[in-house]
Amino acid sequence: LLFEKVVTLAFTREHNYGVLQCIFRHLNDVLYNKIWVLSGGINLNTFCERLIPLTNFDNVMLSGYEYRDFSASAYLTLIPIISYIKLLDSETQRQLILALLNGVMDIKSTANEECLDALTICSLETPAILARYIAGMIEDLKRLSNVQSMAVPILKCISVIIHEPQLNSDFTHQQNMFVF
Repeated sequence: LLFEKVVTLAFTREHNYGVLQCIFRHLNDVLYNKIWVLSGGINLNTFCERLIPLTNFDNVMLSGYEYRDFSASAYLTLIPIISYIKLLDSETQRQLILALLNGVMDIKSTANEECLDALTICSLETPAILARYIAGMIEDLKRLSNVQSMAVPILKCISVIIHEPQLNSDFTHQQNMFVF
């Protein structure tokens, strides 16, 4: 638990961009270590509560930063948590999904594609959780459909949605026309 305390303390008090970049870089490796995470090495709910506000750059005061790099690092650190989404409480699940949806739409970030890929994985693994947000997600994808770099991730996501009745059963006519 010392690791968790150090990281969450750094998220709340650190203002040096270089230090936070180093933490982000190594955190991804830690989060991919499922044995350590699942054995109680970190409280994922607390971790998400500290990390999600960092995706909203207005909440962060840093020296020596580049917005694109910082926001991408924050989003990329959230992405491995998708594999643990069933372990999160319902409010943290909601916050995580909304943060990733914001990451898809954040035109200043360089992690848009990765955030959409994470949501696509979420729609495969836990469609019931994502079903509440799918209508808004479709509207967002419509706005991004003309961005060339997002074309393939959008097609991958839509191909999952059309094969998952739990996600597409409540679509409006316009949403059906966009997806089908």
